[in-house]
Amino acid sequence: MAGFLTPGRRRINRILDLGCGWGDMTRHMVELFPQCPRINCVNISRRQLECCAAHLSDDQRRRVNLYLCNGQVVDLLPDPEVPYDLVIVRGVYTHFLPRVFEESVAQVFKRLAEKGTLIISDTLYRCDLATYKSPMPDAVDRLACGHRKSPEYFSNVLEKSGLTILDMQIMPLNTKVIYWL
Repeated sequence: MAGFLTPGRRRINRILDLGCGWGDMTRHMVELFPQCPRINCVNISRRQLECCAAHLSDDQRRRVNLYLCNGQVVDLLPDPEVPYDLVIVRGVYTHFLPRVFEESVAQVFKRLAEKGTLIISDTLYRCDLATYKSPMPDAVDRLACGHRKSPEYFSNVLEKSGLTILDMQIMPLNTKVIYWL
């Protein structure tokens, strides 16, 4: 995120936190970009959205819009004529079925400003997914993590949607993932 704070960088007027969860990234964006008048947050959990709202001050809450919907319907968010300068998708696409992931990326691309930035931090698998077995079997897939994606598939979807990948880092250790973004 440091690159967004360099002098001379264009102003961020609209942010989308896609899959905002409990709101940690939302709060970070609100504080990092105090001049940004609109931060839209999407999540499928009402409980998580309520938690997100509860941790925002009244002033912050005036700039944040919370939407209870899935990440596939970005095209239905208000004001489609006003593009997003920054879209954050952190730990979200790992939960999506491949077709939902592909549709979400396509919708995000349509709503992204011409010089806008999409930042994704997600779990990808560098192994044969056809034979992969989780070390913690879960037949019900309680965390909705059964839709694993390879770096190749992931980048292919981004590029097919019209996005240009400027930086794609694969962390050498899972413990390093927390520091990225």
